[in-house]
Formats: sequence, C-alpha cells, structure tokens
Amino acid sequence: MNKLGKLVTILAGISIAVTMSGFFGKKVEPPKTLLKISSEPTGATIYRGDAEIGKTPYQFNPKPGHYLLRIELENHHTQWLNLDLKRGTSTEKQVTLIPLTASVLIKSTPTGAKVILDKQSKGVTPLVIQNLELGTYEATIEKAGFEARNVTWKINDERPREVVVSLTSNIGRLIINSKPSRASVYLNGKLVGNTPYRADLEEGRYELKLSSPNYADITKTVIVAKNSEKNENLVLPILLGSIEITSIPTKAQVSLNGKPHGSTPQKLEKMQPGSYDVAVSLPNYDVQNRKVEIVPGQNVVAHFELSQNTSGLDLVVNPPGVEIYLNGKKIGVSEKDETGLLSKLISLRGLNAGKYTLMFAHRRAQPPQIMYEVELVKGEIMRIKPVNMWVANAELKLQGSKPAIGLLYSQDKDKVFFSPEPGVRVEYNRKDVEYLRLFEPIENETPKNDTK
Repeated sequence: MNKLGKLVTILAGISIAVTMSGFFGKKVEPPKTLLKISSEPTGATIYRGDAEIGKTPYQFNPKPGHYLLRIELENHHTQWLNLDLKRGTSTEKQVTLIPLTASVLIKSTPTGAKVILDKQSKGVTPLVIQNLELGTYEATIEKAGFEARNVTWKINDERPREVVVSLTSNIGRLIINSKPSRASVYLNGKLVGNTPYRADLEEGRYELKLSSPNYADITKTVIVAKNSEKNENLVLPILLGSIEITSIPTKAQVSLNGKPHGSTPQKLEKMQPGSYDVAVSLPNYDVQNRKVEIVPGQNVVAHFELSQNTSGLDLVVNPPGVEIYLNGKKIGVSEKDETGLLSKLISLRGLNAGKYTLMFAHRRAQPPQIMYEVELVKGEIMRIKPVNMWVANAELKLQGSKPAIGLLYSQDKDKVFFSPEPGVRVEYNRKDVEYLRLFEPIENETPKNDTK
C-alpha cells in the first residue's frame, strides 16, 4: 500500500472513532482502584507517613502504586499494611488490633491468700496475673482467720506491677460448757462437736444450738470478737413426759406412788421422768400393780386388763363352727382366727368355782359330741388343751369308685390329702380324682362347685 492509501485508512479510522463517540454520547473512562480497610475494634486511625487518611472502617480510590499504611488505636499495638495496588483492582484488608497488656504480681503476708478479681477466684498468693489490659483494677484478698482486704492498682503501660498486702488476724475463741455434758454443738446449722467445746473462730455472729437426748434444745446467737474469748455455760432443761392409763373394764381407780389420780381412762401430763408404781383397782376385780418408767419427752401407755375375783375358763375348739355347751347350755360357736385355719380363743369369765361339764358338738363330726369335765378354782383362770374334732368338710370321688365323705387337709395341683375317717390320712394323685367338692359352713350343707 502506498502512502496515499495509508493516509486514507488512518482518516477513515479517525472518522469511525468520532462517529462512535457521538453515538454513545460520552467518553469511556478507565476503571478505578478501590481500597477498603476495616479493623477490630473499629475507630482506628489510618496513616500514610505522617498524613492521616481516615478512620476504620474506611474506603477510598487511591492511585495505583505502593502504599505503606500505619493503623493506630489508643491502648493497642500499632499494625502495618504493606500494599502494591494495581489499576482497576479492589482490595479489602481486615486488621485485628491487639490491646496493650501488662502483668501484676500479688503477694500477701501470710501467703496462701485467695485473690478474687471480677467476682472470680484467680488463685492464691503469691500470684501472677498476666495479660491485663490498661485500666484500674480492684481485687479482694481473703484468707481464713484474717480480715479480707481490698487492693487496687493501675495498668497504664506494659510494665509489670507488684502489689503487696499485709493481712490482719480476725480470730476469736469460743468456749461452750453444758449440763449435761456431751451435748451436740451446732454452729450455723452444722454439727461441729460436743460439749465441752473449744474452737478458734473468725469474728462474727454465730447461731448456736445445743442438743442432747431427753433434753430440750437450746438455741441462741453468740458474737465472737477477734483477739478475745467468749464463754458460754448453758443448762439444758430436761423434757417432761406423760402417762396414759387405760383398763378393761373402765372406771377403775388409779394411784401413782400411793396417791389417787382419778379413774381410767386417765392421762397425766408434765410428769418428771422416772419410775412410778401404778395401781389399778375395781370392786370384784383383782388389784393390779405395775412399775412404769416415764421417759423424757414421750407418752407412755399403761394398759390393764382386770380379772374378776371369780373363776375363768379359756379354751380353743377346732375347727371353726363347733357348738359349745356349758352344763347343757349353749354358750357359742367356735370362730375362725386370723389365719382362717384354726379357731379364736374363747374366754369365759365370772364363773363360780366348782365342777362344770363341757360339750362340743358338730353334725358332721365323728364322734358327733365330745364331753369334758373341769373343776374351776376361785380367782384362777383355767386353760384346757385345744379341743380338735374330726369334721367332714368335703366329698371326694375317685375314678371308678363311689363318693366318700371326709376331711380335706390340703391340696395342690398334683396331690390331694384326704381323711375318709378319723385317724386315716390318704394321699391321692390329682389325675385319679374325678371330683372334689367342699361343703359350705354348717348353716348350709349344699356342696360347693366341683374343684377338679
């Protein structure tokens, strides 16, 4: 291409550029450089050399090039940023500023005192606490037996500090004696020993309680002063007791140590502990005497069952349901005891001395009646041997045999123990029993359902 052709090409390019510029309406500018700086904590000052640029968080559009920036915040270590910024780039920097700190050595006389700072225990003296930021601090120095001390110090640069504390004793002595001795000693609700008691305590107010069996507690407030001795000599009051006297029959006359005290039932309050002779009497009944011990703080019950001056008879008749006759007169029927297997004791009282005929009868018994002759002595209770009658209570039928009426002793899932007649007891296998029916009590002879 000749020179003329090149010139035409250049002019055409200029024309196109001018045309395009007019088409878009403005001139195209190159992209800007962006720098963002933040810090923790915020509010730090940004310097370039001695010139302040701004405070964090801060962003601006610097010219491309090299930047050495200094980040400063009061009471914190200075941080530096060394940056090479290129045209059109975006740069973000996060700076963590480290607080200025110092350490403190805390010593006490005596050593071993607890150091409380910001409501937290930091250890015992001598103690070094590190990394304390600038500022003023207050701590409490405590040791058992000494007055607590508050100390303050100030951290205004990185130099270590030393705090020295002298503690003053706050110990007093408490001495407690009591009657009776060996009473339990409680201070502020905690058992600390027995009387006679001696202890060195920190000065202050204490809630004292003395306690001893059979005596009323003593409670009081005692104040222990430092460098002094507090003596307490205390007498515990003995607890009173009471006695409750009852009798069958009631309205019997009562006497204690020979002195009358009304009639039963009788309760005597506020009695001095000790041994008492108690007598209970009622016309036509034997006088009963007993020695009763009244225990401190307790109620003692003394019960008397009076016996008539006439004779008496005790007997047990098995099984339940046997009719009992005395000289031909029916006096009752034997009843089940608590086990349900035997009969209750029958007590006959107010009988005249002499000979009596007892008869025991049951319609299913063999023999149906049993007779006894007894002779009663005045003022004595006779107890005869238990009367046991053989009374059929069941009907048993074995496979291929006739039913039998007899006495069922016991049974389980495999065996049946049965007496077909007095003096005979047979063991049967359950599989051989066709049925076993138990009789109702004597009032209703209808058999129960088959129990096989």
